[in-house]
Amino acid sequence: MEDTPATPTPSETPEASEAPEASTSEAPQKELIELEIDGAKRKFKPEQILNVIKNYESLQSKSKEFEASQMQMENLIANLKENPNLLWDFAESLGHDPRELTKTKFKEYLDYEKMTPEQKKIYELERRLKATESEKEKYTKEKEQQEYEAKVTKYYQQIEKEFSDFYQKSGIKPSKDLAMELIKIQREELDLSGKRPSVEKAYETYSKKRDQLRKALLSQLSEEDIPEEVLKAARKKLQSDARKFKPPEQRAASRKKETGATKKKGLTIDDFFR
Repeated sequence: MEDTPATPTPSETPEASEAPEASTSEAPQKELIELEIDGAKRKFKPEQILNVIKNYESLQSKSKEFEASQMQMENLIANLKENPNLLWDFAESLGHDPRELTKTKFKEYLDYEKMTPEQKKIYELERRLKATESEKEKYTKEKEQQEYEAKVTKYYQQIEKEFSDFYQKSGIKPSKDLAMELIKIQREELDLSGKRPSVEKAYETYSKKRDQLRKALLSQLSEEDIPEEVLKAARKKLQSDARKFKPPEQRAASRKKETGATKKKGLTIDDFFR
């Protein structure tokens, strides 16, 4: 089974963990927003515009971080050019031993000077080949990282859209606890079957598990465990429901009475000569 990128948490509001039951009627469709782009008018959903704004703000934040890191690197290079001895301090700050580095580099210089001209050419070719392979490996890793980030971004957007559509269609209020439960169910099903269920299917599973847990808890309760005010409210509700329905004997007698009252008497030949 292919590893799925970590599932991000959809947009949420601090609501209670208990989500209301799904509404049978669909939520009204949001109006489209018309924008003019490059001289052409196009209509977008509000959530599409919000996603573009979020991505833009994320890119701005990363751009600022990159500029700050670049500035630090330029300052470091400028300081090393001005005072090369800082190179050893910098190496030591990274956990290296400046003396060992000096010994190793000095030995390389001596070995190089002992080489014949042909050996020096071979050494230079090997050094360039290693540098080329290192650059190639670095490029491959960067490309794989970019592809992974693009895949993760697309997956995040897909998950966010699925949850947004589900909340709008069902009328259920978004909440962090509910979203985490649904994502957990999706990942468990993905591990078992290799397929990630839809948000609707995950909510059905969540509702069934919640009902089963509720019934299990209720089966273990006795009247002593239930607060008196809850018992009174339950008895009152049962009595109210009982008054709405007649006992079986009364319903049968009522149906018989109604049938007898509405049944027409059969006509005889004498009725036509009265």
